[in-house]
Parts: sequence; structure tokens; C-alpha cells
Amino acid sequence: MNCQFDEFRTDVNRRFGEVRSDLDQRFGEVRSDMDPRFTEVDRRFSDVDYRFGQVDRRLDILDRRMEHPFMWMVGIQFSVLIAVIVALIRLSPR
Repeated sequence: MNCQFDEFRTDVNRRFGEVRSDLDQRFGEVRSDMDPRFTEVDRRFSDVDYRFGQVDRRLDILDRRMEHPFMWMVGIQFSVLIAVIVALIRLSPR
């Protein structure tokens, strides 16, 4: 009876070993198939990141170009507002 359990245990251990080695082999195949795909995805993300960097630089240039005329326009409007206020004060009866 004890001999049957030993044989059963040996058989189960052998089968688990076969299953483990089969799973290791299959996971290895999956990993080897996935590695190039992840490399391609990383390259694509790098390309997208580079493009966003270019867009950021372009927006910064446009922002700098717009800032100078905008400040001039605000300054002129503020000066006109002050001139109108001063003119209204001078025209008001005392």
C-alpha cells in the first residue's frame, strides 16, 4: 500500500514537473513575441513625445510673438482711458 502512494507521489511530481516546464516554455515564447512589440510601442511613444515637444516649442514662439503686441495694445488702451478720465474731469463744472 505504501508503495502505491510512493508511486503515485512520484507520478504526480513528474507530471507537475512536465506541466511546469511546458508552461515555462510557452511563457518564454510569449515573452519573446511580446518584447519586439513593446520595443515598437516604446519607439512610437518616443516619436509622439518628440512631436509634442516640437508643438510646445512652436506654441512658445507664438506666445512670445503675441505677447509684445498685446502689451503695446493694453498700454495704449490704458493711456487712452487715463486721457479720457482727465478730459472728463477738466470738463466737469466745479
